[in-house]
Amino acid sequence: MIASTGIRVLFLLGFGCTFAAMLRGWLKSAPESSSAAPQDLLEAVFLALVGAVILTGWTGVVWASLGRFSLTALVLTLFPAAGLVWWLSRRASRSQPDKRGFFKRDLPLLKQIAPDWTVWALGVLLAGCVVVYFRPHEYVLGGSDAGTYVNLSATLAQTGDYVVHDDWLAVLAEHAEVSLREQPEGWLTRRLQFVGWYIDDHDSTRLVPQFYLFHPVLLAIGTSLGGIQGGLLVTPVWGVLGIAAIYLLTRRLFDAPTALLAAALFAVTPPQIWFSRYPTTEPLTLLLLFSGLLAFQVLWDEADAGRCWGLFGGAAFGAAFLTRIDLPVIWLLLVGFLVIRWLWGRWNAGFTAFSVTLGVFSVHTALSGVLISWPYVWNTYRGVFDFLRMGLPWILLPVVMGGLGVVLAGLWLFRRRERLGTWEILPPSKMRLLRWAVMAIILVLSGYAYFLRPRLTPIMYFSSWPAGVRFPVLDGQNWLRVGWYITPLGILLATLGVCLLFYRESLYRLGTFLSVGVLTTLQYGYRMFNTPYHIYTMRRYVPVVLPMLMIYAAVLLMAIWRFRRRWIFPVLSLCLTGSLFGGLVYQSRFVLPHRDFRGLAAQLALLENEFAPDAIIIMPERPQSIFSDYFGVPLRFTFGRRVLTLRQNDASQVAAAVQSTLAYATRHDLPVQLLAAEPLPEAVRRTVVLEPREMVTLTSTVLESTFFSYPSHIQPLYFGLDIYDVAGLAPDVDVVLPAKVDIDIGALDTGFVLDGFHDKERTADGATMRWTSEIGTLLFPLAPGSVTVEITAMGVRPPGIEIPEVAVYLDDVWIGQFTPVSERWQTYILDGVAVSDEGLARLQLETVTFNPVEANMSADDRDLGVLLDRIRILPRE
Repeated sequence: MIASTGIRVLFLLGFGCTFAAMLRGWLKSAPESSSAAPQDLLEAVFLALVGAVILTGWTGVVWASLGRFSLTALVLTLFPAAGLVWWLSRRASRSQPDKRGFFKRDLPLLKQIAPDWTVWALGVLLAGCVVVYFRPHEYVLGGSDAGTYVNLSATLAQTGDYVVHDDWLAVLAEHAEVSLREQPEGWLTRRLQFVGWYIDDHDSTRLVPQFYLFHPVLLAIGTSLGGIQGGLLVTPVWGVLGIAAIYLLTRRLFDAPTALLAAALFAVTPPQIWFSRYPTTEPLTLLLLFSGLLAFQVLWDEADAGRCWGLFGGAAFGAAFLTRIDLPVIWLLLVGFLVIRWLWGRWNAGFTAFSVTLGVFSVHTALSGVLISWPYVWNTYRGVFDFLRMGLPWILLPVVMGGLGVVLAGLWLFRRRERLGTWEILPPSKMRLLRWAVMAIILVLSGYAYFLRPRLTPIMYFSSWPAGVRFPVLDGQNWLRVGWYITPLGILLATLGVCLLFYRESLYRLGTFLSVGVLTTLQYGYRMFNTPYHIYTMRRYVPVVLPMLMIYAAVLLMAIWRFRRRWIFPVLSLCLTGSLFGGLVYQSRFVLPHRDFRGLAAQLALLENEFAPDAIIIMPERPQSIFSDYFGVPLRFTFGRRVLTLRQNDASQVAAAVQSTLAYATRHDLPVQLLAAEPLPEAVRRTVVLEPREMVTLTSTVLESTFFSYPSHIQPLYFGLDIYDVAGLAPDVDVVLPAKVDIDIGALDTGFVLDGFHDKERTADGATMRWTSEIGTLLFPLAPGSVTVEITAMGVRPPGIEIPEVAVYLDDVWIGQFTPVSERWQTYILDGVAVSDEGLARLQLETVTFNPVEANMSADDRDLGVLLDRIRILPRE
């Protein structure tokens, strides 16, 4: 997974050379008197660094698409690229002797690079962000977007191929009904191995990961450099650089103090802190989009902006489209503003370079979507594709009407193209009326979305797939919930700030900036397109909406500060700014110190070491469980294990799948083991002979996933995993029924617990245990005869609720009852007779349950019966 030391050094050297060549290009390619040049060394360094990242990531995507990704391949690309950039910048500076670059020859160098106070303050802010952000969440398990990205980067770093080819998948496909997961009707592909990993319908040995390639490739570079921890540290880098991107764009649009305030406000918002540690695409998308907006703004403002800005801007936006699938609105806006610029007649070489570069990346994105990520594209835009399949008559009319509208709008704009320079395409009086109308609409929409829509929109419920968890759809509360994270004051200031921009600024100059911010906010304010549990759902707002809102708020606060007709306005600005900062920091109190799944990467490596070398791992689970998605994904894609999931309880199908697995293992001289955290399905118990090997526990903490309240609790996480050696199929192995059984409940008990038990738990002193529900059932091999049953249990109830009796049945015959002692383990002894039908005895414990939530005892909403620690069954003397 980690490349050799020499290759890592060469890659870092190649990246450094690429960065240096690009920095030289930015410093030497623009006239010193032009505002199209980088404003200072900070901006030049930022542009060179992001440009090097884009070039490295894009070439990595090409190599990964060809199945040849590696640091070695990137080294072979970066050094020639660095040489080419260096040669082009040198040629440009020689061919235009009046362009002397960033540095002025008649001033000392140190004086030229000395930053003003805002740059020093930005440096302090970025240093603080490094301290806070570089504590990544350890999402190394599957079953979520974050875990899929991390494991995808691991397999990409090891195999070099984005698409996984594996002959083991053919074995799974032979028993698809039991070993694979079938998707709902209308989704592609028909089957998955795990959530996020599509099996090609035409080639069962081909596995296509979910998501676009750009982000996984950059994570894979980090993984190749520093293992899983190196991959996890990639996203915090984008989080820090994104703060710089917000500062530089806002400075170009307005001024340095406003830029610093906007960057600082966004840096302390809870979603930015959270997702800068979270290995998904949000921080990278923010960095690319705001870098692209910076370049586009320079092209728009400066007639002498060169091709460098066009190449950089087109590549930044193009890389964003290769990163996220939900950006068509921004693509359409860019095309629209390019058309407006052309109609105005102010086209230059920079816009040509921008358009060509954006076109190349757009074609690359389309080809990648069609040839590689088609299942992901289809499942994301399935509603659009279904509409297109309704038939030509239904589609033709809106297409014709829409096309006619575009043509008429284009003709109308073309006739008024001389007015586009000031965006005054209407007479001044009507233009003022339009501005006031837009401001009024924004105020009304914001007020309606915050105060009325949450009360007027009914809550609908759906079930998630594949877990089948019922969840509410809360789109009516979207704007209100944004206020949870940026405070109601932040919502108010941002709303008034964008109104101020529409009132006083040139709509032509800020058209792209305002359109991207306002339309994206409307898009996700109307519908979040995400499971609505928090803080997870805020990921939709991180790339564009939240930074735009903080910029709008900063514009308003600085305008109030500068309104010095009376002393009250600077004081008001300071009070509002302090209140907003205080509110954001207060709302961040739960995410600042916390890291989801902290320590889990190291614990997962220890789990991997418990398995026999090259062992095939069988993982039984219920059809709606995602246990194998959690642990099967890292075992398969990070550690390279062959994994068989048994998702059905049909004895014949389970037997056939296990038999094929054992035959495959015999042919390849591989051991077979079983990993379980849930009670084994009865078909598995009756099909295979298991020998207990080891119990492994994984512990960590996670931020709660709430639907109706602000996430404010840190929940403990505990996985008790049982590892068994598979001795063979039950009919083929002679089994001697034991005369006694000793079951440590909560440790290596999955082969005995049948149903009616909650997940394993562990006390602070290390004792393992489980709660039963109303009826807890255990099934175990036992020789028939008279036995003594010893049950170690505890009764826990809230004050005022009497502990009920526990009735015990052995092979459906009542053998007695006991009343457990509260808050203390005690062993209870009962006598009975084991019938052991087909060699298996059945023990049941029945009691009255209580619910901690209903009893105001805790947030635990399970129905709890009796707490068990151990069960021993001995021959009766």
